[in-house]
Amino acid sequence: MSGNCAYESPEMSELLGGTLRPGGFALTDRGVAGCRWSAADLLLDLGCGTGATVSYLEQKYGLTVVGLDPSQKLLATARKNNPDKEFLLGSGEAIPCPDESFQGVLSECTLSLMTDLPAALEEVYRVMKPQGMFFITDVYARNPEALEGIKTHQFTSCMRGLYDLNQLRTDVTDAGFEIVLLEDHSELL
Repeated sequence: MSGNCAYESPEMSELLGGTLRPGGFALTDRGVAGCRWSAADLLLDLGCGTGATVSYLEQKYGLTVVGLDPSQKLLATARKNNPDKEFLLGSGEAIPCPDESFQGVLSECTLSLMTDLPAALEEVYRVMKPQGMFFITDVYARNPEALEGIKTHQFTSCMRGLYDLNQLRTDVTDAGFEIVLLEDHSELL
């Protein structure tokens, strides 16, 4: 991530309630229900930020979740708020975990922050166990022609990294994933 990082802003955290993404925990709950993870499963929260989702998933569902984020600042907050949970410094393009470590990976409004989406998707595939579930919530561009204008701004947020939905689908399947369900939740923006 480069430029001014909206996600490290206390104002952004206050505005979005700590989840730092549209839809908050409502979409997280849909993902957990759809993926059918159990308490025996180990999950990775890709781009965990302040650790709000890691804590939420453990408290509400009894899931064991490891958080990964490239921001030392956000990880410091995550560790302070969740001293008994595991948080790793790293990026989605180079996940510091062995192959087949996780039964599931959550990426909530973080793929749009990756500088190399195909590399990030390959890494997620590498660290997931066979038959694992990859839950993605993110923003995408309904009008891909508008992407170039947005990408010229010097700030880091999911809006700067919007993807064309068709390209995102291609990248996801090219990395080896099968798309089981795709829903539009624009009403939560």
